[in-house]
Amino acid sequence: CHDLMLLKAAEGIAGWRPSPVALARFRWSTSFLRRAARVIAPTEATKRDLIALRGIPPERIDVVPYGVDARFRPPGEARRAAVRASIVPAGSMLLSVSTGDPYKNVPATLRVLAALRRCGTRVMLVRAGRALDASQRALAISLGVWDDIVDLGRVSDERLVELYGAADALLFPSFWEGYGWPPLEAMACGTPVVASDIAPLAEVCGDAAMLADPRDIDALAQATRTVLESA
Repeated sequence: CHDLMLLKAAEGIAGWRPSPVALARFRWSTSFLRRAARVIAPTEATKRDLIALRGIPPERIDVVPYGVDARFRPPGEARRAAVRASIVPAGSMLLSVSTGDPYKNVPATLRVLAALRRCGTRVMLVRAGRALDASQRALAISLGVWDDIVDLGRVSDERLVELYGAADALLFPSFWEGYGWPPLEAMACGTPVVASDIAPLAEVCGDAAMLADPRDIDALAQATRTVLESA
């Protein structure tokens, strides 16, 4: 799934293409699929990629969506308030869960934060996952939102559950996913989701999330603002 994602994401990121190493890894890691008796894909979108990119006969592919661990559930109100107060003392809490890879579209997350701040929305971006790299930090500084970001780095599953439960919304503007764990986990915790309108996320989230083009910062920002400001 991951290597199919990298190849598909390359179509959506201007100026970025998989390296020769990534392409070689893709070919090697998926070379056995044509010999497999059955192939399980987590989404119909991934099934279509398997057919198009690896030539797997569709009758040999079964779509079996992933489940979500029972630990991902809404927190008690007291615990939610305590976690929020320890991270974001005032305003809204916008959560980003990301590996930081190019297809995760981190710059869009930063630009949405900047757009929200320009509109006067009191919001802090809390990040879990790989910390911002040098270019992403430079972008945050140039956008004037560096002081509005809490970068927690990699966290435990238990801490991640707390963050989902404490957040007012999850922002997930990926260019491509094989499935899309964070939106599903966030929704299981009762947290609204704003995500890109790519096929896998539309499939996983259905009509339970606000979806927008991952290249359209204004649309993503408007959807996020709507979620943050609507009781």
